[in-house]
Amino acid sequence: MSGLERKTYVLTWLGFGVAVLSLALAYYAIRVSWKIAEVSGSLDKPGIVVGIGDYPLAAGKRNYVVLGAPLPSSDAPAVGAIPFTFHSSGRKSLDSISISFQYHKLFNRALLEEVTLSSPSGAFGANDLRKSTSQSGDMFFVTYAMPSLNPGVGVEIGEPMLLGETRIQSEIPVTFKDGVKATVSLAAAYSKEFGLAVTSRDTEVLGYPVSVAMQSAASMDELARSPHLIGHVERQQKELRAKLGALSYLMALLTTSPESDVYLIYDPLKRVTSGEVTVFSPAKDQQVTKAVFPLLSWRLLF
Repeated sequence: MSGLERKTYVLTWLGFGVAVLSLALAYYAIRVSWKIAEVSGSLDKPGIVVGIGDYPLAAGKRNYVVLGAPLPSSDAPAVGAIPFTFHSSGRKSLDSISISFQYHKLFNRALLEEVTLSSPSGAFGANDLRKSTSQSGDMFFVTYAMPSLNPGVGVEIGEPMLLGETRIQSEIPVTFKDGVKATVSLAAAYSKEFGLAVTSRDTEVLGYPVSVAMQSAASMDELARSPHLIGHVERQQKELRAKLGALSYLMALLTTSPESDVYLIYDPLKRVTSGEVTVFSPAKDQQVTKAVFPLLSWRLLF
């Protein structure tokens, strides 16, 4: 081995040794920092996971829900429910918890205070969960307060919703210039939005904007083919496509796979009659799932 080769060989192994030493020091530093965090208790922070059924919601991001039920053909009101869940996820108890729903008057949420669907469920006493309502202008507020929630414990609150198709259909008679008359069918789908805010003594305020669309459906399978779901997916995909040029969109298709989701809730209804009043309310076998769809599509490339 020549002198130059020997020097190159030594430098190569020296560089390798320095790299290994650097990795070892970095690993040691991480272990020490985690050990300090454990000893100081900074990892023992309380936390909360908010969801619909078993599916977590995204804080600070609009969460889209499609609520389906076999809506009656009569004028009797139908009431569904969204099963919101709240789990204590940290190592310490959550204290002084506040859960607040904010509805516009279009929801007619105040009318449902006379309707009893089901009591909130969880590992706590009946007196531990306090409910209050208030109104300010066009907004109606429903607030739940709990003194504490132990680690690993969850609470479910079924928030009632007056059911009705969030879809407008109309037929308009028109007359063309040549005198020919026809009828034009118009249809538009929409969703209603409300807010959810959750906080506790040791956590920041977390906001969960919710958009809910309602669809008459005889099963969860039919709900999964809902025009609301299909329309929402197409809008999300087109909005992303509009933000990217053709080359950027192609690169995204080749290198990434972003996704979005929709929460689907199917509420079988039961007929409840008291005197001359009939109401359709949720049966016990409610179904909840989450549909995940890609935000990129090859058909939108060109």
